[in-house]
Amino acid sequence: MSPRKLTLDKDRVLAAGLQFVRREGLPALSARALADELGASVAPIYRAYASMEGLTEAVLNAAMEQLDEYIARPYTDFPFRSAGVGLVMFARDEPRLFRALFVDQEHAGELVARMRACLRQIVDQSPKLRRLSAAVRDELIMDLWIYTHGLASMVIANLLPRPEPDLVDRKLERVGAIVIGAAMAATLDLVPMLSATPKRKGRKKT
Repeated sequence: MSPRKLTLDKDRVLAAGLQFVRREGLPALSARALADELGASVAPIYRAYASMEGLTEAVLNAAMEQLDEYIARPYTDFPFRSAGVGLVMFARDEPRLFRALFVDQEHAGELVARMRACLRQIVDQSPKLRRLSAAVRDELIMDLWIYTHGLASMVIANLLPRPEPDLVDRKLERVGAIVIGAAMAATLDLVPMLSATPKRKGRKKT
């Protein structure tokens, strides 16, 4: 029996596409697979979206909106750290959506840049971190992004299974204190450059 003819609007197709990627992953998404999911032919899908590229972009945007919700949650009193906890919690709860955004598609770099811009807005609102220069703030965001993304990647690889927010918060607080403290100390000239060659003490003349 051939699939029954259905009229599917964009919202229904998008919801089905997002749910499919959540369960099966982005590489498995195709018009045929989604049509089977909906019990329809591929024709209603292409009436709702002109191409699979357009549908894939819409699914990724919907996944990004969910990530934005996680990042905005107040896990801690420090919004910058809360954003990091939110990223790892999103990876924990939605591993295939995390992979879809940051691993399985060719525009992941653009999403990382968008994430860094979002974090920059949070950093710019911190009275303490505003004392740092723009260049130092950007470097700080990159350093902490690398660490946080690493934690999230460990979660989706089951190397850090099902972490709770307080565990992630403690890890980010510890590493953040080191990285931010070093940036603040360097700005205030409290520590020498790591690459500087220490001066050798000369021998006293007798």
